[in-house]
Amino acid sequence: MMKKFVKKLLKLLKKDYKMNYQHKDLADGRWAELSFCEQMANIGSEVERALKWKEKGNLEYGEKAFFRALELFDLTIKFNTNQSRI
Repeated sequence: MMKKFVKKLLKLLKKDYKMNYQHKDLADGRWAELSFCEQMANIGSEVERALKWKEKGNLEYGEKAFFRALELFDLTIKFNTNQSRI
């Protein structure tokens, strides 16, 4: 099942993929108001959710949490102009 998930992820990454943000309020600038540590903590929470759902056998919810974590990584890169921290 993991191979199927990875193949799907790689297929998405190869496309010119426009992010459709689930965290719209964060994408609108609120993410930039959080400290870098707060941003990393939020990303970590989504990663942990993804792992927990995978352990429980719910790959659909695990995948959704994983993509939310990627979204937050994307916002971190977008809003943090001090690239030396990343």
